[in-house]
Parts: sequence; C-alpha cells; structure tokens
Amino acid sequence: MRIRAIALDLDGTLLNAQKQVSPRNLVAVLACHRMGLRIIVATARPPRSVKQLLPPPELLDAASAIYYNGAWLRYEGLNRQLGLTEELARRIAVYFRERCPDAMLCYEWEDRLLSDRLPDAEHIELLGLPEDGSEPEVLRVEGGGGRHIAKLLLSNPDEIYERLEACFGQEAHVLLTDNRRLIQIMHPEASKERALALLLEAMHVSPEEVMAFGDDMNDLGMFRLCGYPVAMSNAVEPLKRLAVRITGHHDRDGVAIVLEELAAGLSVNRSDAE
Repeated sequence: MRIRAIALDLDGTLLNAQKQVSPRNLVAVLACHRMGLRIIVATARPPRSVKQLLPPPELLDAASAIYYNGAWLRYEGLNRQLGLTEELARRIAVYFRERCPDAMLCYEWEDRLLSDRLPDAEHIELLGLPEDGSEPEVLRVEGGGGRHIAKLLLSNPDEIYERLEACFGQEAHVLLTDNRRLIQIMHPEASKERALALLLEAMHVSPEEVMAFGDDMNDLGMFRLCGYPVAMSNAVEPLKRLAVRITGHHDRDGVAIVLEELAAGLSVNRSDAE
C-alpha cells in the first residue's frame, strides 16, 4: 500500500465533541506531513470556521482545504467556487418557509452566514456556531444580496428533506446529514469527491494513493473515490460498509490510531472499533 495524501473530514472525525483537534491527533497528522504526505481537509464548514478550528500555525500551514462540501476549493493557483443562483435559493427558501414557518433557514454567502432570524440553542449546536452570538447575521434570505450562494442550511422538520429532494434534486445537490437533522443544499456539481479529484490532479496524486477519513453521508463519494477509506466507529452505517478499515471514535483519537501506524510503517488493515 502506497499512501501519498490524507483527506480528513472535520466534525465527527478529526475534531472531538468539543470541536477541538486533540493533541494526539495533531501530533499524528503533523508526523505524516513531515514524512511528505499531503494533508487535505475536506469539510462542510466555511473558510472562516476552518481557520478558527485548526491549530495555528502548524496544521493551518500544512493543510490544503475543501470547503462547503466541495463548493469552494482553494489550492495555490486553483480557486474553484460553485454557487446556487440567487433565484434558485429564493425559490427553495420560499418553498421551505411555506411548509416550515418556524424552522431554521440559513445560507452561506461570501464566507458569511446569513439567516432570516436568530437560531435557538438547538440550531446553534447543530451548526457548530460560536456561542457569543456573532453568527449568523440576520438578513431575509428571500431578499439576500449576492449571486454566489455557497450553501443553504435547513433543519429537517416533518421529513421535509424528501420533498426538497423531489422538488429541487435536479437543480441542486441536496444532502441530509447530522443524524437526519440538517439539510445542506449546494450547486449540483458541488461535492467533496469532485473537489478532491481536482485537487489531487493538481497535486499529481492518484486517488488510489489517498487515505480518507470520515463519519457522515457527505463523505460517501470521497470514500468511493479514494483507495483507502477509513470510517470512524461513530460513522453512519453506509460509510462503514464502504470502508477498508473502521477506526476508533472521534472522541478517542480514532484518526491518530491509524496515522501512527502509517507513520511507523505498520500494517493498517484491522478494525479498532470497540
């Protein structure tokens, strides 16, 4: 097995429940980077959030990043942004509001989180927002300014996801994550795997030479693309079925367990799940 790059999801994978990179995970990732392996963060989060969560300067400097589930990719001279049109975002927002008047509706625009109302404590937790109230900015989504809308974020009351997928699935990439609580809607060509494939091409790395870590439904395509997919023990079952290996829990340094063996040149073909 030849590994030349490591692709890491953040929430539920590299980050623990406190939204931190544990000391052991940090040491393991940096050890692989010093060996010459490419470190790639592939996340649903926006650039501002990645900058806040990754320990500076070591990991921030070491990692390339895929944001918004692949809607935004930046690497050296490569800057690829895919967005929903404002007209489509407005139609989705109106459809959602008519059926779920009290539910959460936010969207990401130019690395800003906008909403038509302040979220409650449950939605702050679901979105991983800072507790100081600095996000989101309150602005009516139906009249939002800007043509590059990276992502819509909706809660999933009354299984509205199935209806959104049926109505807008031909025009947008509609994802259901976070134990069916969060709907993420992006450009139809935005996905972690498509962005990762472009990034690997720029890096002259084959997908078969990539070890990918993940835990949720938005990692499925990345697992199908990469030669060595590793699921966390807290991962959803469809992801575990695709994995070459199941490692430990994200709260118990599951990423480090595998990377330490990789750095030591040991076999990485068994399961660590308890």
